[in-house]
Amino acid sequence: MTADPLVAAWLSNRHDGPLDPALVADLDLARALPADLLDLPRWAWCGGPWTATGFRLILQAWEADPDAPGRLRPASLHARNVLADGAGKGAFPFDCDGRGLVFATGPDPAANGLPLVELAEGVPDWLRLAMARAERPEGRRSAVWGVVNGSATPELAELVPDGWTVAIRTHADPGGDRYATKWRDLLAPRGCTLRRQRMANGRAVHAATPDADPAPPMGRASWAEWTRFALGGLADAAADGAALALVWRFCADDCGGADRVPAPVADAHRRMVEALSPANLDVYRAKVRELGGDDGGQ
Repeated sequence: MTADPLVAAWLSNRHDGPLDPALVADLDLARALPADLLDLPRWAWCGGPWTATGFRLILQAWEADPDAPGRLRPASLHARNVLADGAGKGAFPFDCDGRGLVFATGPDPAANGLPLVELAEGVPDWLRLAMARAERPEGRRSAVWGVVNGSATPELAELVPDGWTVAIRTHADPGGDRYATKWRDLLAPRGCTLRRQRMANGRAVHAATPDADPAPPMGRASWAEWTRFALGGLADAAADGAALALVWRFCADDCGGADRVPAPVADAHRRMVEALSPANLDVYRAKVRELGGDDGGQ
């Protein structure tokens, strides 16, 4: 990966934040097709061989495994165009439309430690989330899926255990909203907690205050309803430092940062942290560091 200058430059010089080519290679998240490899099968063409037209960053695509419930299996490939003036961003093999396919960090979502699946739209955001996941301690790594048009299918949704939390991090545009709605329609009836964080240029997009944001977290009719839900979650976790840190992380993610959490929730969190015993406070702070979040100034 790092030995290929064009692919490394595409990763390193992105306008939405650089992606470390060495880490992408170390984690085996993607591979580079050699530029001089032109004798490709016809399914690996898009206006010509992938290598000749710039589609040289290759990712594994997965699908639900019908023979192993709860698991994914390798199903196809996805090629990303690394030319600045290239035609088209990405391509699946000829006659493959991407339906039911995701990029993934492993075959078994339930084996990743946290009851959480993070859905990222497209290649760059998925790579970014997958690299951030790798920095977390073992046993505290959520499943991370990269979703594309047509990926939301009942077969994939069934891989998410009932009652899990699903963080939907699709783009702040009509396409991203459609992706999020499709996943919500599949997952909400199964008791999953859905958190929407709209993304643009690799970053969360929110108004200056949550109350001014026209789109509250998914599954909530308003920010007032979200506030009541968040307060209930904090109350349930109040006596457990680790659980309190995890709920606070979810609250901060929903709002685009700890400094944007509505005042009633932030104040309740502060009081609960202040009420923790010294031993539980140490547990809370360690969990905040482990999750890579913001402790809200506590």
